[in-house]
Amino acid sequence: MKTSSEGIALIKRLEGCSLKAYPDATGYSIGYGHYGVSAGLVISQEEADMLLEGDLARFEAAVNRLANITPLSQNQFDALVCLSYNIGTANFQNSTVARLIRERGAAPTAGLRTAWLLWIKSRNPQTGALEVNQVLVHRRNEEYDHYSGNDNLKKKTADDSSSPVDSIGNGYHCNLK
Repeated sequence: MKTSSEGIALIKRLEGCSLKAYPDATGYSIGYGHYGVSAGLVISQEEADMLLEGDLARFEAAVNRLANITPLSQNQFDALVCLSYNIGTANFQNSTVARLIRERGAAPTAGLRTAWLLWIKSRNPQTGALEVNQVLVHRRNEEYDHYSGNDNLKKKTADDSSSPVDSIGNGYHCNLK
């Protein structure tokens, strides 16, 4: 399977975008979270879209390995790619989310939602402690709602200002449409 246009819109909206490299936990990222770039790099909107398209392949492959065991709907596939994109393929493959789907099937359940919501912490850069991150809480709920078909993604636009995704305040914002 491949990520649908709705799935790509979900990732773009939840990731946010910057056309100028910004510091992250592992160095510098650009575009829709493409990592491993140099400080000061500036790209075009077209390049940001191409980087996302290229990056999706490895996350789709991770979810397709799961889909080979348990059939997934397009919404389920897209939401799992979005989760994997954010937490990484190794974390995804070893997650309780993937384990529950492998063992119990793809049907949305309270247990699966709980497992999804385990991924809401990030490291505080000042203290180094893992803390609940409200942006991740929002993201996980949106991903799971998309997975379960309870979202209104078609009604939302990529630049929905109600999203709590923190803009990277460097003045180089992507066109999220």
